[in-house]
Order: sequence, then C-alpha cells, then structure tokens
Amino acid sequence: VLILVSDFIDCPDHSILAVYGKLVVGCSLMTPEGNIAYLFVHPEWSGAGIGARLLALSIQNAPVGRDLTVHVAVDNPAVILYQSFGFKSEEYIVNFYEKYHAADSPLNRNALFMRLRR
Repeated sequence: VLILVSDFIDCPDHSILAVYGKLVVGCSLMTPEGNIAYLFVHPEWSGAGIGARLLALSIQNAPVGRDLTVHVAVDNPAVILYQSFGFKSEEYIVNFYEKYHAADSPLNRNALFMRLRR
C-alpha cells in the first residue's frame, strides 16, 4: 500500500521526502513564503548527510526571490547546519516552543529565528 504523503501536506510543491525502500528517513516542509516549517532526519540516519541534502534541495526549490527563514531550538545541532548554508541568526526567542512541549518536558523551549537572504 502506498500512501501519498503529499496529499496530506499543505504545501506539497515545497516539500521533500527522503526515503529508503519504504522507510521515510527524512523530510523538509516549507511554506510558499519560504519558511522551513519542518526539517527532520530519522535518528538512525543522523550523520548520513540527509539533512544537508534536504536543506540544499529546499534552498534550490524555494520560491524565487524570497529569503528563507526557520525557527530552530537554540541547542539543536541543526543550527550549525543552517549556518553552514549561510543562514544568520536574527532573533533569540524565549519560550518559542512552550506551546509545543509538555510542561515537564526537558526539551529547550528557546529558539533562534534564522534567515538566508537571497
């Protein structure tokens, strides 16, 4: 059975899935405005270059003439990945992820707002 994930994504034209066989090992979801809403690599595939490839393809397929933006947890190693592609931190946002994490979650709630100017 094949489920077309693009049928469930608001912006399929700006979304990328990385698959290995039938396993989704990563994805990038971007809005038409150029905001990377989600970039994920399966933990077992971390370090395989999938995140870098997804980000490169996202930049390549981004809306023409638009800056790209992303919010990323301040302690997320992906900050280094975004910086390596030219994203610059513009704002430190306290408690950005508060509504996304349970009250007792140990995950960091603070985020960086980053931009790639184009």
